[in-house]
Amino acid sequence: MAADPALLQDTGQGLHALIHEVDVIEHAIDRVRNGIGRVLGGAVGVEPDTLGGDGASLVGLVRWAGLHDVSLDEIVQMRIHGVSTDFVEALSRLGYEDLSAGALKRFRIHGVSPEFIAEMAELGHADLSTDELTRFRIHGVSPEFVREMAQVGYPDLLAGDLVRFRIHGVDADFVRELDEHGVKDLSPEGLVRMKIVGRWWH
Repeated sequence: MAADPALLQDTGQGLHALIHEVDVIEHAIDRVRNGIGRVLGGAVGVEPDTLGGDGASLVGLVRWAGLHDVSLDEIVQMRIHGVSTDFVEALSRLGYEDLSAGALKRFRIHGVSPEFIAEMAELGHADLSTDELTRFRIHGVSPEFVREMAQVGYPDLLAGDLVRFRIHGVDADFVRELDEHGVKDLSPEGLVRMKIVGRWWH
């Protein structure tokens, strides 16, 4: 049976009006969220622009913080350093759930990103602690460094070994230099001691 054109027209107009009303409501909600974000920033003496992003994203962070017993001051500090709900959710998907506000802030300060964590996991360094990840970034343990050490015969180094290598300057070039002078297959501790003692052939 053919549909009544008048009925179809009325239905289409009704749907159009409903969609318009939904858009109006969504815009109103966004304005309220932004307003709340500005009020929250002002409550602790922080200019809205300093918070980064929009007020709505701050509201999302406040909602997360309410579930994790985080103070308003900590929320603002997190936003200043770029902690967002997207950042928190990305870390959660990698297994880093229920991180403290301090840990999240340190991640942002030192550049521990979800991408960095995922790449390190692909290289065999999964399930690192937040402190280990932060030390990696502080001391320059990068995915490139891990790959280079694997290429010269050290594919299964512990997190502590990698950090000590960076602190003392043990790198792939140093391992190759030792190899050229007949010093091979040293343990990680042996490489560090050799670096500290210095080259005897100079």
